[in-house]
Amino acid sequence: MTTLLQTQGWLQLGLYLVVLLLLAKPLGAYMAAVYDGRARWAQRAGGWLERLVYRGAGIDAAKEMDWVEYAMAMLWFNLLGALAVYAIQRLQAWLPLNPQTLGAVSADSSFDSSVACAVTTEVKATVPTRY
Repeated sequence: MTTLLQTQGWLQLGLYLVVLLLLAKPLGAYMAAVYDGRARWAQRAGGWLERLVYRGAGIDAAKEMDWVEYAMAMLWFNLLGALAVYAIQRLQAWLPLNPQTLGAVSADSSFDSSVACAVTTEVKATVPTRY
């Protein structure tokens, strides 16, 4: 039984690696085209949704953010994300899709994990990557 599970695990890892390798080139080319503004078909397919979200959020797509606007947006996003994680953990007992009927996470653990998630996300998002 253990050998069968190990074999299935290795097969899953191998299949996952093959899929990643097969998708790396086309997905990378697509992302480069989107970032360069050359993916006109992507604009036709999903541009309406992007414009709707921008309009709803009050964002002008033609205007670039300065560093203060970016910093404020990042801080608000992280604060709202931390509050959402905290709320989800504290309300876990009453949320749907809880088949094991787990209780709510304690207040201190919820606070700790939500703040840790927000801080590590913020640090990772602001560290520039050089290739």
